[in-house]
Amino acid sequence: MLMTNGVCRSRCGGRVPAGLGVVCSSDGRHSKKRTRPRRGRRKKDDDVVVTRRRWYHSSRSGDGRDTKPRYSSSSPHGDAGSSLYDKAGTVMMKEARIIEDSDHGIRDHCIIPEAWHVLMGLRKHGHEAYVVGGTVRDVLMQQQVPKDVDILTSADPSQVARLFKRSFLLGRNFPICHVHVGRGHVIEVSSFSTNADPAHIPLDYAPLAAYASRSKYVDSTGGGVFAGGPTWAMARRENAIKRDFTMNALLYDPFTRILFDYVGGVEDCETKTLRTIESPDVSFSSDPARMLRALRLAARLGLRIDEDTKREILARRTDITSLSHGRLQMELNAMMAHGSAAESFSLLAAYGMMELMLPHHAEVDRDVITSMLSRMDAYARVDAPIDSIFWTTMLFAPLCLHREDAVATDTTHTSAGREDIDSVSQRLLSSDNTAIPCLLPRNAVEMAATILKLHIDTVSQDVMLPSISADEYIQERRNAHKKRRNNKARKKTTIKGLNSTEIVILNILRDYI
Repeated sequence: MLMTNGVCRSRCGGRVPAGLGVVCSSDGRHSKKRTRPRRGRRKKDDDVVVTRRRWYHSSRSGDGRDTKPRYSSSSPHGDAGSSLYDKAGTVMMKEARIIEDSDHGIRDHCIIPEAWHVLMGLRKHGHEAYVVGGTVRDVLMQQQVPKDVDILTSADPSQVARLFKRSFLLGRNFPICHVHVGRGHVIEVSSFSTNADPAHIPLDYAPLAAYASRSKYVDSTGGGVFAGGPTWAMARRENAIKRDFTMNALLYDPFTRILFDYVGGVEDCETKTLRTIESPDVSFSSDPARMLRALRLAARLGLRIDEDTKREILARRTDITSLSHGRLQMELNAMMAHGSAAESFSLLAAYGMMELMLPHHAEVDRDVITSMLSRMDAYARVDAPIDSIFWTTMLFAPLCLHREDAVATDTTHTSAGREDIDSVSQRLLSSDNTAIPCLLPRNAVEMAATILKLHIDTVSQDVMLPSISADEYIQERRNAHKKRRNNKARKKTTIKGLNSTEIVILNILRDYI
């Protein structure tokens, strides 16, 4: 075993500090002394690398040769390097950009206080923390301050759950942690270690400082504790290129106010262009739900879909039938509940997905549906989504419109209208002969049928309904998690046991049915 300044210099490449109780044999394989309690579990015949709190298998190949990382860098920051390719070797990555605070519009007030609470908690315990995803995208595109913040950290999900009391781990293969802060705010925290090679993730600051405080662990050449080991530039780039779209792959360090762009996402935000990071065929074949997500983002943000991406969506649109029923319902709800339902409905029709997502609406007058959804969008916001009952009723009512084309004025016509509503409801709930069963929630369909019958009764009895403006309704939705204020609002807008959502729906239906 060869030693230089306490660091192993044999075939392992000097990445494992010998002072930590790791013995390197003549063939370059490591074993651990019994000098301290073993943390984690390791296989007998594999190399190991010390990372944050456990032993991970290194990237050494079977013949003892070291597998070098895919990334090279010559920038002082360690980020600006040569052009890169994805795993398939077909998509060329753009040169990384390091954008300082004088060149971007992200400021501290663009991040909500609840997110700062989580960021400060992670940094306090020595973990790296970045704001990622749609939060950075919306701020750069001059949208309103995002209420949903996604955080990327070097801590494991289990470590995040131990740091914050009201936190919950979700997912088995790709776990994330939901941290509940304040009233109704949920901060989603993901980890660098999820779906990544641990050998490409450097140590956190806390263990790094502990090792560096012992002089015998520090390399005298200036390389640090693990000379030649992984860098944060490598970890950031690895995480960015695994995301779906370029504008969703931006990482922002709120403490240094530096924005990291590895795939050209800033340029696409400026031009409002939606494109995939990998080639569209590879991206959509790995996850067909990205096609629905592309339509949703294009509708919500007014984006132009890249020609290659558009062509691949048209070619692969039938692949969404392989998704689970629950996943499709979740994507449909995201399209309809956040204020861009009319545009999303139009894009579904334009890209040939109407017959797959909403087969019962393929033969209905789309102009009427689009008009009703436009009225509904005025009552929805990204931070104040509407209930599924609202948008389900707007999609359910046009199916009965061709039968109930006039206002019911006599008892016979009202009874016939009720029978038509029941038949449409039963047809939707029993639609198992299509490629994708009805994606409208069952309980929402039943409630929509009840509201439509109530509409017939209120019109025939000439019942006056109060008027609720869009601003009043949106403010009530934003305060829905506050029990006292919500109950107070319900008392003001309640008539004959109806809540504000039902009153707004009935007022919209009166203009069409």
